[in-house]
Amino acid sequence: MRRVVGVVALVAGLVPAPVFAGQVSEPMDVGDLLRAAFKRPPVSANQTPGHVERAVLPSISYNPAIGLAVGGVLSIAARRGSDTAPLSSLQATAAFTSQKQLITALRTDLYTPSAAWSLVGDARFYKGLQETYGLGSETDPELSLLLQYYWTRLHQTAYRRVRGPLSLGAGYHLDYYADIKPREG
Repeated sequence: MRRVVGVVALVAGLVPAPVFAGQVSEPMDVGDLLRAAFKRPPVSANQTPGHVERAVLPSISYNPAIGLAVGGVLSIAARRGSDTAPLSSLQATAAFTSQKQLITALRTDLYTPSAAWSLVGDARFYKGLQETYGLGSETDPELSLLLQYYWTRLHQTAYRRVRGPLSLGAGYHLDYYADIKPREG
């Protein structure tokens, strides 16, 4: 119980007084609270056209299936056209795991300056491992095989705005698995 009180006291010390007084007119997240606590200016959500925001961050995660993963994330966003144009964005990630797996992804959500067209993409390359079991009800659940493989994903869809929020589009989606074999060693 003492730990909970200590955490609450620590958080309460960082939260500006207007939050407790109910004087905040807009929702706040942890980043807003930290900026207020360290007296930093708020981040503007109104990007001007042509202004490009970039962020590069390290990435560390753990998952029992892949082990420890270490990598990085790149995020780029820009508004093209007018101040009310949708935000175009690109996110690229890459990680290498303790199981000797490579995981990469490139996701895009791009708009033309007039916002008449949008391109949504998802490209991934994965050098992975998968534990697999036999087929059928007589398969012994204790018997498994660790397979290594390469997976390539290319998904790209183009949308054309027709009227209001209605858009029509077409796309190409490819998921390709190659070099599937039992793991060596």
